[in-house]
Amino acid sequence: MKRARENIKGNIVLGIEDISSRMFRLGKTLMFDKKVLTINQILKKIDKVTVMDINRVVEKYFDPANFSAVILGKNTGGKL
Repeated sequence: MKRARENIKGNIVLGIEDISSRMFRLGKTLMFDKKVLTINQILKKIDKVTVMDINRVVEKYFDPANFSAVILGKNTGGKL
């Protein structure tokens, strides 16, 4: 969990060095969230995420009953 947090935070910090990424983030935030958080606020929120939070998201959005599968390839008439 710690490694995942640090990886995400590192990507965010590196992403703010690019002006177009920064402007995209600010624009998207204004369109959807209406409140622009500072990088430090975002990093603090990431630090607060727990394994239980992740498990709640997994249970909500990754229900195997809702999964679909697609197989691409040559039609062999059912033969492998």
